[in-house]
Amino acid sequence: MGVWSCLPALLAVWSLVSCQPTGVSRQQLQPAVSSHDGVALARLRRSRTPRSGGGTGRYLKAGSAVPPPFQRVSQMDSVVIECEFRGAPPPVIDWLRDGRVIHPASLTESLEERTNSLTSLSAEPSQAIAGTRARLYLDCVTPRDQGVYTCRGQTPTETKSVSTRLFVDEPLSVESAALCERVKDMDVSPARIIQWRRQILAQIGDPVRLICETTGYPAPLISWHKNEEPIATGDPRVTVLPNGELVIESLQWSDMGLYTCQAANEFATDKVTTFLYPFLPEN
Repeated sequence: MGVWSCLPALLAVWSLVSCQPTGVSRQQLQPAVSSHDGVALARLRRSRTPRSGGGTGRYLKAGSAVPPPFQRVSQMDSVVIECEFRGAPPPVIDWLRDGRVIHPASLTESLEERTNSLTSLSAEPSQAIAGTRARLYLDCVTPRDQGVYTCRGQTPTETKSVSTRLFVDEPLSVESAALCERVKDMDVSPARIIQWRRQILAQIGDPVRLICETTGYPAPLISWHKNEEPIATGDPRVTVLPNGELVIESLQWSDMGLYTCQAANEFATDKVTTFLYPFLPEN
């Protein structure tokens, strides 16, 4: 069966995620700033205090979004699993199913191209602190999607994880299971942002990376705004990389603000926000 003949069924499946995803509330999917962002920012500020005996202030811990220990869903449901890690240096996240990596952290891969080592994550300034959030989308689930899904946060010195076990009820019919399998095999998918940083505290003068990892086919077009205005293209310190990351060299106080990453293709548009807070060096 061709792609376009299946498109009505495909759009119906995607709309389940847009309207009421399993495993994450509708409110959680909104990019708007809330009081929770202020609380998270305050926590990040407090975490700058050096740890006793550590001296470097490096740490990694789970954030506010933690998946439940287990989830039971129905055949053909669309599931979103969401998690967050906060740390210094800024963590990256990858996903595993039953202990095997199913979605590696693309930032880890890009930083490892030259050294082929996780220690290359230290390319990010160690003074920076960030909360990294990630989503794993499972469209039109069937019993073969059951398993233990693990969200793993990593820095150069630490690795921590949280897991959820997914149970899928038996299919309503052979036909519905076959429809799900056709949907999974299609070469089209909506634009989705699957990893970003909700808050970043970075030292003035250092470079900072605002990640915006996406999926979708055709490949999403990525654009950035600061405080709802398009990013100034005339600033030589600011660059949008081919993978969608926004890089700011030699951070300044004037760079503070709310940055919005938007990913769009012909099937969907997705947005997330990152609050960037520059701070002065200790000395």
